Formats: sequence, C-alpha cells, structure tokens
Amino acid sequence: MADARKPLDEKKAELKAVLESSRERLVAERQRAHAVEKPMPKVTFERNEDRFEPLEAKYVRFLIRESMGNARPCLDELEVYGSEEPERNLALASAGATASASSAVQKNDFHKIRHLNDGKYGNAHSWISNEQGKGSVEIELAEKAAVERVVWGRDRHGKYRDRVPTGYTIQVSFDGKDWKTVSSSERRVAFDKGKARKLSEKEIIAALSPQERATYDLLKKELSGAEEAVKNVPPLTVSYIAEDGGPQPTFVLERGNVRQRGEEVGPTALSAIKALDPDLAPEAGKDSGPRRRLRLAEWMVDKRNPLPARVFVNRLWHYHFGQGIVNTPSDFGWSGDRPSHPELLDWLATDFIEGDWGIKRLQRMILLSSVYRQGSDFNHEAAAKDGANRLLWRWQPRRLEAEALRDAILQVSGELDLTFGGPSFRLFRYIDGNVPEYVLLEDPGRETWRRAVYMFNIHTFASPLMGNFDCADATNQVSRRLQTVTTLQALSLLNNPFVFEQSECFARRVNLAAGSKPEEQAVEAYRIALLRDPTALERQAAARFIRNHGLFSLCRVLLNTNEFLYVF
Repeated sequence: MADARKPLDEKKAELKAVLESSRERLVAERQRAHAVEKPMPKVTFERNEDRFEPLEAKYVRFLIRESMGNARPCLDELEVYGSEEPERNLALASAGATASASSAVQKNDFHKIRHLNDGKYGNAHSWISNEQGKGSVEIELAEKAAVERVVWGRDRHGKYRDRVPTGYTIQVSFDGKDWKTVSSSERRVAFDKGKARKLSEKEIIAALSPQERATYDLLKKELSGAEEAVKNVPPLTVSYIAEDGGPQPTFVLERGNVRQRGEEVGPTALSAIKALDPDLAPEAGKDSGPRRRLRLAEWMVDKRNPLPARVFVNRLWHYHFGQGIVNTPSDFGWSGDRPSHPELLDWLATDFIEGDWGIKRLQRMILLSSVYRQGSDFNHEAAAKDGANRLLWRWQPRRLEAEALRDAILQVSGELDLTFGGPSFRLFRYIDGNVPEYVLLEDPGRETWRRAVYMFNIHTFASPLMGNFDCADATNQVSRRLQTVTTLQALSLLNNPFVFEQSECFARRVNLAAGSKPEEQAVEAYRIALLRDPTALERQAAARFIRNHGLFSLCRVLLNTNEFLYVF
C-alpha cells in the first residue's frame, strides 16, 4: 500500500505547491489592502515576524500578557536576526545564545525552555509557560549585535492551533538592565477582529498564471490515475494499537471537581510495603507511560512484595475448592473476610515466589494434597463445630458452573464440538430498530454446540439456561459467583429447548451403543452421564421407567440429578 500511495502523495504535494503560489499572491493583495489600518497583519499560529529599526543589543525579551483562550502560551522557537549578510539566527543555542523564561510547564519533555532556541520547529520542541495567559522569554546573545528582526510562532508545522500569544511586547537591552520596546502586538491587526474570508479553491485556480494553469491541468490528470491505482490495491489487515503520547500531570481534584486542581501527584505504589520504594517515577528523561507500567510491574513481582502472590494463590485456591482461604478474593482489606488459614496463605505465597511463580507447580501441589483428596462424607460432629466447612474437614460438594454445565450436557449427548479457536458463536439475533434488540434464537443450530468459552457475550442479553444457573452478568466483574438453588433450575433442565434437544441426542447415543433392551440401555445411560454402573435396584427402576416413559425421558432425568450437577 505504501508503494502505491507514494506517487499519489507526490502528485498531491506538487498540486498543493502550484496552488500555494497563487494563494500567496492573493493573500499578499489582501494584506496590502489592510496595510492602511495596521503596518503588520494579525498574529498567526505558524510564523510571525516583527521588524524594527536596527538597535545594538545583547538581550532580547518577549513579554506575553495575553494568549488565545487565556491558555498557557506556547512558542516553538524564538529567532533573532541582525543586519549582517548572509543572515543568521543569532538566538540559536548552537551560536552560543542562552534562553531563559519566567516559568515552564512541569514534568513534560516536549515543552522545555531549551526548545526555545534549539533550532527545531513543531509542538514536540516547544516551550509552554506554567502561567495562565502570560509568561516571558529572554534570549542572551553570545555577543552584542545590531538587532532588527524577531521571528516567532506557536507551531511552524501548522498542526496545533492554540496557545498562541495574542498580546505581547518585544524589548531589547544592551546590558540586561535598561530595556527598550521595539515592537508589540499593538502594531498588528487585532487577533479577534473577525476572521478573514477563506479563499475558495475556485478563486485560487482563477489566479493561476497560464504556465501554472497548464501544470495544474497535467497534475490533475496524473493525480486521477494515481488515485485509481490506489483503489485497486487489495485491502490490508488492520488492527488497533496503542500509541504512547507521554503521561500528563495528575492532580488531586478538590471534591472531585476537575476545575479545582489541588496538589500535583506522581506515580506511586502502596507505601505499606516498607521494604520497597513506593516511588514509580522512571529515571529522569524517561518519564513515559510504558516506563511507568514497567516500574509498577517490577514493584509487583519483587520478591520483597508479598501482596500479589497472596492474592494469586488465594484465587487459585478459590477455583479449586469453591472458596478461598480469604473468602473475598478481591478484598484483602479491613472490609474483607479474614483468612481461615493465615499461616497457610503466607506459606503458599512465599513458596510460590521462591518457585519462580510457577503456576503448574503450585496447582500440582494443591491437587496432590490430602485436603484436596478428601471424601465428601458428612460428619455430624465436625458440622456442629464448623457448619460452613471453612476449616475444610471434608470435600465440599460443588455444583457445576453454568458454562461447565452446558459443556457437560453436550459431552454426554455426544455433540460437543471440540474445534479449537475460530470465531465465537451467538445464541441471539440482532434487530436494528429504534432501540437495538437482541432476540434469543429459536433454533440455534449445530454451530453453537461448542464449548461455552467461545460464546459471544453482550451486556443486554443472557442465555436463559445459563442465567438460571448463576452465570455472571456481562455488565459486571465478579470475583466470586453466587450459587443459588431455585425451582427455575430444575424446570430449565427438564424443559429448556437446548436440554430437550440434547436429551434426544443422548438417547440416540445410548440406543446405538446398547441396542433396544431397556436393562442394557439403563446401564449405558448411567455409564455415560454418571460415569458408573447403576446398582441392581437403580437398573431395575431405570428399565421400568424406560418401558413406561421411553429412553428419552430417562436421559432428561439423569441430566437433572444431583450426581450429574455436583462434583462430590
């Protein structure tokens, strides 16, 4: 694409240059028409020139008393010229001149005093005052010279059109003590004196000379061909990327009001970790967003910082046992829960850090522990002392989460699509009306029979089946899901269209594997759904149930049993 656009950009630049020549002539005519009112035109954002009678000086001062919108004024370069030929900028730092200012915006490498005379143009090499609507700049020349012209601008590249000084005074001095005013904004047309009518392209083209008009017509023809070539280039893959523009100053806002700035604050971590320096500001000259994030990451994973490891191992424990050692995974503060096993939490966090943050190693240790491998048998004596099982005297039976339940139903029916990756599936159709509407699909189709991790979630739609089984609302972030037992859950597992359909698939699978005999069908159904053989009594009851109500009904019942829904 870049190769195709290069000729197009070149032709546009050539065409712009031809039109610019005509535009400058028209602008000059306008300025001559206004010369009677003021000797100089009004201030522009790009480049301004103040001429005066030559005067011997070593110091030049630019005093700003007013700026556009009363914003902090900005200068990208302050140039001083004498009467010598060839002309040279006497204010350059490379020529031995020194720049100073009344103030400068804090903690921003783009807007420093040194940029006033570094010879570079544009916003990225400019000075901004730290005072609203005012400020002053001074240039001390390397030696005395006859000064007759000062050139300045807000952004010579013309990209930024704000912060320009509109009320100013230029003074020179021989010794830095006695100053003489040589120019000011009073000599210019007032900045806010109505905007001049913008020249139309038709007027600019009409003012072209015959030779310029011939070049213009040829370039227009060539430009049309270049645009057609770009259109024929196949589209490229696009992506969203982050661009670091440098962090802005952060202030304490009084009562949360953005207009009432208080003390300026820097990037800081928790000072409660006494072993670590909470200051996250990068090295001088490297104050960037990525650098700050790197410092924060280094602070978080430092071996002397126990907090991240404690939170992580508690989360992992929560996912394996259904509840964490601290039962509020996102709140380890005073308003959160107290750890049931504080010494264990500290030991796990320390071991996790010393094990190089190895997640697989930590999970293997938890899963092979005796507490994880306990049975779920009930003990009345233990329950009397610890009814909530916070001390883990048995394995706590846990119901499958909504996503795992849906996947388990598909697995049992034999219809689970294990395709890895690819686009998400949707259980809704979108209706673009006066108010956007998301409607549940009546017949979702086999393409939705994938693992729930591939389901497309939106804030204003939830699957009825998964919603009944406490699937988290997509509008909220939850560290710990609620687990309820309601009548709607049993009704969903019997009558939801998805469960109804998968029960039919389950029945077909059993029939193919076991044949038509009810006793053999009962055994096969138990093996698939519950991963065990039925007892003699269960086999007799199930076979009788099949004869009276059909294999499909038995499959629905098995999907609704506690043994299928819970991990014991």
